[in-house]
Amino acid sequence: MHAPFYVYAYAFGNLLVEALMEARRKDPQGFAPLYEELLAAGGSRTYVEALKPFGLDPRQKSFWDSGCAGLERLVDEFEALV
Repeated sequence: MHAPFYVYAYAFGNLLVEALMEARRKDPQGFAPLYEELLAAGGSRTYVEALKPFGLDPRQKSFWDSGCAGLERLVDEFEALV
């Protein structure tokens, strides 16, 4: 199967993981059981359904903002060093 512009999948995956890490940062204790459930479900859910227990909705701008928050902190840390 040929998928043009496959690089978008990498960007989506990276921001998805970043958004999950923000959810973990906000609630470390509650995150683990939800994450284990996400992994156990495998590919049986859509990404919208899989992220719902975390309070994340990739159809909303807030999802992308959450994913970018950790990256913004890294940029801020770098700028503080130089």
